[in-house]
Amino acid sequence: MKLPHVLPPAVVLTSLLLGACDPIQIDIIFENHNTYVQDTQDGGPPPDKVGGDAGLPPIMTDAGTSDGGLSDGGLSDAGTSDGGLSDGGTSDGGLSDAGTSDGGLSDGGLPDASCVEGRRSREVAVDVESAAFAFDSQGLGYLAMTDEGKVFVGGMGQGHALIQAGELQGYVRGFAIDADGGRHLVVDYSGSTVYAYSGSVSWQSTAIARGVPVALALDPSGFAHVLLDMETGSERRLAHATNRSGQWVITDLGIQSRSGGADLAVDAWGHAHIAWHTNAESGIYYATNASGTWMQERVADISGNEPVLAIDSSMRPHLLYSYGGSYVQHAVKEDGGWRIEEVGPSAGIALDLVADSRGNLHAVLDRFENPKLVRAFLPAGRQSWSYTPIIALDGKEGVTHPWEYALGLGPLGEVRIGYWYALVGNGTEVVGSSVRYAEPCP
Repeated sequence: MKLPHVLPPAVVLTSLLLGACDPIQIDIIFENHNTYVQDTQDGGPPPDKVGGDAGLPPIMTDAGTSDGGLSDGGLSDAGTSDGGLSDGGTSDGGLSDAGTSDGGLSDGGLPDASCVEGRRSREVAVDVESAAFAFDSQGLGYLAMTDEGKVFVGGMGQGHALIQAGELQGYVRGFAIDADGGRHLVVDYSGSTVYAYSGSVSWQSTAIARGVPVALALDPSGFAHVLLDMETGSERRLAHATNRSGQWVITDLGIQSRSGGADLAVDAWGHAHIAWHTNAESGIYYATNASGTWMQERVADISGNEPVLAIDSSMRPHLLYSYGGSYVQHAVKEDGGWRIEEVGPSAGIALDLVADSRGNLHAVLDRFENPKLVRAFLPAGRQSWSYTPIIALDGKEGVTHPWEYALGLGPLGEVRIGYWYALVGNGTEVVGSSVRYAEPCP
């Protein structure tokens, strides 16, 4: 596996950090709960739209900009001068499936795997430096990844290509696609959070704050919500940032960070919800600004793995989290408080959770034996989960360890999964990694 690429010093970003902004004290809900406003020129997503499947895994190189991408305070266009088409382009969103001459993947990427029990899984990329997944309105999977410090974005289906996102650099930490096909990214660029958006073929980017992005989610209007791990004095704390008002507003939640062990979701009203765990005070926690100000509560007095979070059509938050090495619990907020139930023994680690429009819950879990990936399902109104092993992972020289997983649902409820996992050799040495995409067979 390649060592993480050392990114160039954040010379451009240093003038954009929040040190230049004065904090505005608001109601103290958590200790040192402050809101900061970052003046930018971007507001929300630009009005241009992307239609259909813009496709994308050979790696294509975008001509980018001549000024390095990031500018001195506002957005910079990280797009191309030729509209993003390569070698004649295509008619499906400006992406070509031709290869590159610089050693990238070619001819549609890696070959499809065989169809097994109605599902196929193909390897999209290997030994990347970071990866995040998103699904469009049809449930089709897309990948944003970092390779040699540069960011590439594209669809994971056969015949698609990964296109360089202009001059954007950094480790991808969050990826989302809005209802109009616009693509949203957050990256860690030398310890600062950079937000990037593409509504067609070019990318616009802006620095949000000094700190590492933990998660990204979109509200129904397509505005971005980012969960940040920020250094505040001698400790690191979680913060929430959004551009919903037309400028970036950052709220220090006063929650001590634990290496990014948190998740973020936004409900149909645009309210943000977060879930996290902490070792300082053992427990699984939840917070939301649905009341107009941030309020937090403890969900379970248990030491577990980082929770995953989803909001159902009735605006109820659901959490899945692992504990005891191989058990998974489900917690749902009801009128009388939190109801907690077991998903089942030997279920492994909860990796992602999705609530569909009917109120059904779908989850992907990682087990300690093959088949590694498990699909868990809870019908609306029920309290008993079912889970079915669906994907075996090849450990090659050792075992596998999950790094990033995401689950998407098609219009008929068909499940697609993007997953990035480490290959671990003897002991704890990472000997490689693989990005794969599982989808129903045609």
